[in-house]
Amino acid sequence: MKNERTMIVLIDDINKVKRLTNIAMSLPFYVDAVSERWRVDAKSLMGLLSLDISQPIELRFDAENEDRIKFAFSGFEVKE
Repeated sequence: MKNERTMIVLIDDINKVKRLTNIAMSLPFYVDAVSERWRVDAKSLMGLLSLDISQPIELRFDAENEDRIKFAFSGFEVKE
């Protein structure tokens, strides 16, 4: 998708997965989660659980929503 931005997050336990899913569901725009070659809707608990959550996951979203995404998911962000 054009103008797509990314953010690296770590959701390495079920409670973090649930919290991230609930936050994503509250947003009125798309947020996808990417791990290796798999891309799933971050609003889907089952989708997120199908990824390797022991490793950092990349969130992808439209650039126009970057500020809201960075604020909403700041507690999960992996600082490089």
